Amino acid sequence: MPQLRHPLPRFLLLCAATPAEALKGEWGWAAWKERYGRTYDAAEDAAREAVFAANERGAAAQSAANPRATYGPGPFAALTTSEFAAERLRPYRIGAPAAGTGSATAPVPPPPASIDWRARGAVTPVVDQGQLGSPWAYPVADTVAAQWFLRGHPLQTLSYDQLAQCANVSARLGTPAEAFAYVKRAGLETAAYFASHPSCTPQGPEAHIKGFRTLARNESAMLDWLIRTGPFVVGVDASHWQIYTGGVLKGCSGRGIDHYALVVGGGADYWLLKNSWGPEWGEEGYVRVAFGDDECGIAELATGAWA
Repeated sequence: MPQLRHPLPRFLLLCAATPAEALKGEWGWAAWKERYGRTYDAAEDAAREAVFAANERGAAAQSAANPRATYGPGPFAALTTSEFAAERLRPYRIGAPAAGTGSATAPVPPPPASIDWRARGAVTPVVDQGQLGSPWAYPVADTVAAQWFLRGHPLQTLSYDQLAQCANVSARLGTPAEAFAYVKRAGLETAAYFASHPSCTPQGPEAHIKGFRTLARNESAMLDWLIRTGPFVVGVDASHWQIYTGGVLKGCSGRGIDHYALVVGGGADYWLLKNSWGPEWGEEGYVRVAFGDDECGIAELATGAWA
């Protein structure tokens, strides 16, 4: 197993508020625009301020309903819910998931009760997907990067663009298994290399996987996979994540999958997910979701891989 690179799990580090995190909780229109570098003409400024005020009221309601989580003026606080959904979410109509291939070995038995793979150096930095219509590409590439790292290779950011351009995943019906099948067949380049040498059939790809599997819809089994094998991809209902700033989400509906994220940590209390909306969102780009009740539909479509 790779040597620990960080003395403390970031589960603990996130508990201490920083000045930047404190600012996230202040619903001031001028301060928010300055923080995120937003400028509008007079008419749009008034309209956006009204949306901002409506989201402030929504944050109060969400906080009352979910006291373990915090909601505030993050980077999407001036978007309506429909604008946010159009920009960041993609509804998926998921059919029967692919079963995957091969069999995985267990690199870390016996398992502890919880884990944070960031503390073991297996998680790449948070990035912002922007309005890219392939949100599954980010956790799939990050899963491959983690697995390649756990087999003794340097941790590197792998190419999201290669997956989006080459994996031939259906925009509405696809699953991460289709992307993993491509990686198993072709391999995955680093983001930097693919940017200058784009090819869907790379000659010497940086990372490979041996197999992948759709996980059982059982959170205890998913946690066992996380601890024994490493980070994995989940489909989620992220419609309630727009103004999330921290804490543990509960009462999050699972009406349908509209986003994908990477599970990097978890235990008996909550899951820790790496998102792809940039480090200004949530807990430095991460979100915690309550464990055990299929919150946000987290157990509906989970997919793991191994190298």
